[in-house]
Amino acid sequence: MKSNALIVVDMINTYDHPDADLLVPSVRSALPHIARLIARARSEHVPVIYARITPADDVDF
Repeated sequence: MKSNALIVVDMINTYDHPDADLLVPSVRSALPHIARLIARARSEHVPVIYARITPADDVDF
């Protein structure tokens, strides 16, 4: 049995730091495409899984 899922990985953590302003142009470019993928997956009843890396307070990345 085959099944599909859309996995959206870490869309927030990358832009939650002091240099995030430098990434705004790429976000504006990528976000509409990601939103379309999510909408299509939902319309076709494909599970959408969101993952976010959240380091522990005592870990420096």
